[in-house]
Amino acid sequence: MERFSRLAGACSLVALAGAGSALASGLGTPAPSASSTRLPSLEVSLTVTVVHGGTAGSTGQGSVGSVPAGISSCTATCVASFPRGAHVKLTVHPVSSDGSYFEYWSGARTVSAHSCTVVMHGAQTVSATLFNEHSGT
Repeated sequence: MERFSRLAGACSLVALAGAGSALASGLGTPAPSASSTRLPSLEVSLTVTVVHGGTAGSTGQGSVGSVPAGISSCTATCVASFPRGAHVKLTVHPVSSDGSYFEYWSGARTVSAHSCTVVMHGAQTVSATLFNEHSGT
């Protein structure tokens, strides 16, 4: 039976022996199994919370949406998954007809008026606060 070995790739040693060929990696240690090898998740979660504040018995009303799609017409707490590294633009839509207005973003670094951009390096949590000072009666 003919036996030989050769280098394959940068650091692997492949040993072949007739019909009962075996593949050795490194110093003969077995390759990690799928259950012991954890690859980083390709998607991460974005949690968006819409906070409704106000005075005199009235609270701010509105919703938040995202580009790319995932968060749509969020009025409370919403969660969506986005690819790791994605830039997600969130936009708040206050219901101006009842006097509601957008107050501020929390948890976002890049903010521009009614929108913010979140870079999805890992799980992120952002909130948008809406306010209304009109009387609820």
